[in-house]
Amino acid sequence: MNSNSLSGSKSAHSFKLGGTHDKLRDKIQQLLLKTLGGSAGEVGLVVQLENALFMRHGSANDEYKAQYKDIALNLNDPSNPDLKQQLLSGQVSPEEMAYMDCADMASAALKKKRKDEEKFINDARRTDW
Repeated sequence: MNSNSLSGSKSAHSFKLGGTHDKLRDKIQQLLLKTLGGSAGEVGLVVQLENALFMRHGSANDEYKAQYKDIALNLNDPSNPDLKQQLLSGQVSPEEMAYMDCADMASAALKKKRKDEEKFINDARRTDW
C-alpha cells in the first residue's frame, strides 16, 4: 500500500500522507500509520499527530524523535490497548498525545502500580522518623 493510494481515500479527507517534504517526518507518518493499523481512514489522524509533534518540538530534532518513539512504544504495548482506542475514538486528540509523557500514556494498571509504589515509599519515609 503506498501513500498515494492512502491519500486518495474519501475518509482521509484533505490529509495527505507524506506531504511534509521532509524525509524523516514522512517516514514517521508512515510508521505511525502502521502502528495504528494502516487503514486509509487513519491517515488524517496520523498527519495531525505528526504535525502536532513537529509543532511541539519546532523541528524534527532529537526530542521529536524521542517523543515519537515513546508514542509508538505505548501505542504498540499489548498491555495498554486503551491508549490506541482512546486516540482512534477521539477521546485523546493527536495534539494531546503529542504533549503526553510516558507516565500519561501508561496503562491504568501501570499507573495504579506506580501510585501504590509511591504511597508505599512515602509511608515508609514517615516511619523513619
